[in-house]
Amino acid sequence: MKLAFALASSFLTSAACAQQLQYPAIKSKAQQRTGFVPPGWEILDGATGDLNKDGLADEVLVLERSARKGTTDLELPRMLVVLFKLPGNQGYVLNAQSNSFISTHDDPETDEPLAGISITRGVMKIDFQYIRRNSHDDLSTSAYKFRYDGRHFVLIGADISITGRMSFTFRQYSYNFLTRKGVLTTGNLGGEDDQTLTRTLALPVPKTLDTFATPGTWTLAENFIL
Repeated sequence: MKLAFALASSFLTSAACAQQLQYPAIKSKAQQRTGFVPPGWEILDGATGDLNKDGLADEVLVLERSARKGTTDLELPRMLVVLFKLPGNQGYVLNAQSNSFISTHDDPETDEPLAGISITRGVMKIDFQYIRRNSHDDLSTSAYKFRYDGRHFVLIGADISITGRMSFTFRQYSYNFLTRKGVLTTGNLGGEDDQTLTRTLALPVPKTLDTFATPGTWTLAENFIL
């Protein structure tokens, strides 16, 4: 589980930085998506798709503070904003914002942790990766799926994959929070004797983008942090 904790540590470091920073206010409404970008910030990534089932193309943006000239600031703060498209030519309205969910790229020895954002059939999916260059550390990817329920973006699924560079083994966790089922698959790379374990998840209250503020802070099972 060394890598799982390394990944969690990366997320927690970003969360600590987020708590110490002062974030600019985001407009509640604008004609174009660029109207939600505060001065001194820029769009790092984003996705377009219908999130609230009204047939209009909504927007999810990852905003990052622009690097100061002459510096190599690797701890640039980031924000996740969700914009709902209004009918006609009314532009967009801000629906959700998180200043802590998107990890910063604060380690020069690792690749960019944000692997991408997508919207498919109303589900917002955010992908992360942990890849340390010139290292024997394990490789890790994680994905979080949120769906709008009319009030909040609810976490409906998550996937974690850990691959051993030296052991040539893998461990995959797949969680479906709608059915409250978790599946753990382990095995050897290229092998045919994978082992699968399915278990029921104890989830008294669904997590949302508001309550699950930072990846790496939710203990789902012993020695494993989501």
